[in-house]
Amino acid sequence: MYNSIQHFNEFGAKRIEKKIKNFIEEGKDLADLILGLKEDLFKLGRDILKEVLEDMDEYLRNCEIRKQYWEIIRKDKTSA
Repeated sequence: MYNSIQHFNEFGAKRIEKKIKNFIEEGKDLADLILGLKEDLFKLGRDILKEVLEDMDEYLRNCEIRKQYWEIIRKDKTSA
């Protein structure tokens, strides 16, 4: 989760600043600003969820309690 937030602080915040600046300076449509912000913020949310779920998966794979009762047979490939 922290990697996603750090990446957003470095890159996403700049994109949002640019969109707000364009809205103010160029008189862009409010709908364009809303859609642009929504897109960047939804991406942040997806990145955070992905990172949290990957961390949980790794935790479960390495959990000693789980290993006592359950065995991981396979890990299917997923599309990202």
